[in-house]
Amino acid sequence: MVKLELINELTEKLMSFKTKDNILSTETTEYKQELRQAKEDVSFILDNLFDLIKKNLQQGKGVYWRGFGSFVNKKRAEKKARNIHKGTEVVIEAHFVPFFKPAKSFVAKIKKSEKLLRKLREGKAPQPPKGE
Repeated sequence: MVKLELINELTEKLMSFKTKDNILSTETTEYKQELRQAKEDVSFILDNLFDLIKKNLQQGKGVYWRGFGSFVNKKRAEKKARNIHKGTEVVIEAHFVPFFKPAKSFVAKIKKSEKLLRKLREGKAPQPPKGE
């Protein structure tokens, strides 16, 4: 998913609240103006969210999001590498790289959905629980 797809999906969710409660009809020009404004708002929020994450990582701080994961800097040790064009040895200094560590609950949800998808691909649809 690219940024534009994320913005569009979040905007749709936001606008569904307004149309669901019959606040706006999807045919009106007012709706189209609201949609345009909502896209701008969602884009602004996403840009600022990612800017805050980048800023904190640049300052050596981590960003922790319960139930989702954490963004931290991970130290890479100094290592020797080879320049394949010149055939010389190069030393890559120790440095930090941004790293995302997913929360345990997030990983569990992904694993559960992977198992379900695997079963569906194999033609083994999950059975409803007994008693329902």
